[in-house]
Amino acid sequence: MSEQAPTKLDLSTTQALLDVVIDISEEFKAVDLRALKVTDICSFTDYFVVMTGTSTTHIKSITEEIMMRCKKNGRKPSDIEGVSAAEWTLLDFGDVIVHVFSSEKRAFYNLEELWAEAEQAYPPADAEPA
Repeated sequence: MSEQAPTKLDLSTTQALLDVVIDISEEFKAVDLRALKVTDICSFTDYFVVMTGTSTTHIKSITEEIMMRCKKNGRKPSDIEGVSAAEWTLLDFGDVIVHVFSSEKRAFYNLEELWAEAEQAYPPADAEPA
């Protein structure tokens, strides 16, 4: 049997990128994962993906996996912040901005409250609690 190369993902759409970021975050056990649709209330992006890592190692692992898989599929963030300190990392893909926080930094910056008018895209509002 011959091994097939992994299928390349098409990350050219915002929804495809968002789905991959959410899938990776779930796979890596990010805590309290949220995607906020800010298209109608924000001029510089369509979605914020916000999550908590349980340690600096966990935060780095989530961030690096998102960067690696997206890069392999043709999407590189235009800006990367905070990876060395790993208390709050930011990956700016333009249409999707990913925030991976420590619990302390997430509580301090409270992006969900700042963007309270945003539609919660993930988890869906009608989803059962985990």
